[in-house]
Order: sequence, then C-alpha cells, then structure tokens
Amino acid sequence: MQSSMEPNTIDLVSYLTFFELQDYITKRPSPNLETLTKVVKQHTTKTFYQNVDLQTKAVRGDTFLKEDLAISSIQKTMIDDKRGGMCFDQNLLLEAALTALGFNVKLAAACVLPYNPEQLPTHSVLLVEIDSEHYLVDSGFGFNNIRAPLKFDFKGDQEVTVLGHERYQLIVEPTYYKINHITLEGKDLGYSYFMREGDFPRIATKDEVLANYERGMNNKKELAIRDSKLYVGGYKGEGRIGLSFDKKLKSGNLLSQKDSISEVIKAEEYKDFGEFVVAAKKYFGIEVPAELQKAYECKE
Repeated sequence: MQSSMEPNTIDLVSYLTFFELQDYITKRPSPNLETLTKVVKQHTTKTFYQNVDLQTKAVRGDTFLKEDLAISSIQKTMIDDKRGGMCFDQNLLLEAALTALGFNVKLAAACVLPYNPEQLPTHSVLLVEIDSEHYLVDSGFGFNNIRAPLKFDFKGDQEVTVLGHERYQLIVEPTYYKINHITLEGKDLGYSYFMREGDFPRIATKDEVLANYERGMNNKKELAIRDSKLYVGGYKGEGRIGLSFDKKLKSGNLLSQKDSISEVIKAEEYKDFGEFVVAAKKYFGIEVPAELQKAYECKE
C-alpha cells in the first residue's frame, strides 16, 4: 500500500499503471532513449498542470513546507486524486519515476523567463544522461508542455526539433542558459532559464530544490503563480488546451492548439470567475475550492 511506503519513495506500479505504461511493470525496460521518450510523452499527455491547489493553500494562510513535495503527497494528488499538479509536482514525480527505472537524472534549479537576477527559483528542470549524451526534460509548463526529451550538449547555442514539428532552442548566456520554443511562424516563446557552471548547467540537490520551493512560495513579494494568475492546462485529445484567469484584470480565456498547427485559438473568454470555475470542472475535472472562489470574486 502507498500509505506504508516512505514519503519520498515512488509507488512505481501505480505510476506506470496511471500513465498507461503497464508493459514496464512485468518487463522492466532498459534506461535508453526509447524508454525515456515514451515515459516523457505519457507523463506530459496523461496529466495536466494546475496551480489551483497552490493558490488555495496561500488563501488559507498555510505555510509552504518542503514536506508538501514528498513524493507520496504528489502521487496522491496527481494519481490517486487525478488533480494534476504544478511544475514542482510534475517534475519531481517524473524524476522519481525515471530514477526508479534506472536513469541517471539530475536536477537544475530554474526560473521562468524573462531573466531577472533577483528572482528566486520557482521552477526546476531535469537533466538525463544516456551514454554520455544529455537530454533536458521539463514537464512543468501545462499548455506549453515539452512532450519529448531535448538533446543538448550545453556548449553552445543549439536547436532541436521533436515530434516532427516542435522546435526548441537553447541559448547560452554568460552566466545562464535559456530555453525557447520556436513557433512555426518563427516566433520565440521564452520558457525558462537556469544557471551555468562552466559548460554545463549548475546541478542542484533535491534538498536545494525543495528549499527553493519553500523559500520562494513563502516570499512576501507578490508572485503571480501563487497570488493572482490561475492556470489549468495540458494535452487533451488531439492537441493542447489551457485555461487562465487573471485576478487583477478580472478576465480569462481558454486557448486551444491542434497538433502540427501553429495557430493558437482563443476558444472562450471569461469575464466572470464563475465561468472559469465551470470550465475547469468541464475540461479537467478540477473543483475550485470555495475559499479560492471567494478570493477571486471579491471586489477590489
């Protein structure tokens, strides 16, 4: 039973079953690129991103603790309760699964672009080594999830294409790396950045990543992901959809993008928070708690 396991030990059978990787239960796969690609694809298409729970915790006045990111807690939220998770949840669960499958996985503390030298890390990425080659993995971007490992050697600017049409770019800056997604029209969409140490990303321990979460989420400065912008998004059917709502603007929308099509369609607009609540339930099965609804519906 999961309840009898150590807090930071993954229930691999439950994980593989939920992400439709049952073949790996009876015959454990080799930790090669084929396996990595399949696990990343399943993980990024069978669950979704949401910061509803994060903001609910903030509204309740709870303190954010490292223990929030115990693997057993993440697995309960994402697998047992089918509620998806934010970037730390997504990537730490994926890191635990890949490690259990025999992969050499390291973590790098990251931030969401644009670059700000005073910004505390509120993100993380995975670096997987296979036969002396390195792959960046990041399942924490919801609507814009990276659904395949990205091969980079980190020694210079590089571009890779995965899934036949999705282009990603690594840019080497003097003290950090940044990751961009390039649309079919050639537009750069900034994803994240992480620090350099020589010609390779600066590696972070698990304790450092957990401390970043605790420190960043308890910071008194306004943080959009925790305080004012709600996101629920992921891969559904034949493409991506993403819901958002901005507390200050008192508006939100639903974006849709089909596979192999660059155009992002604003399929729905929300001028009332109640419409967002209904959509979150309709598209992702997410119940928005009453206290968070009250916080977003209050007149400022």
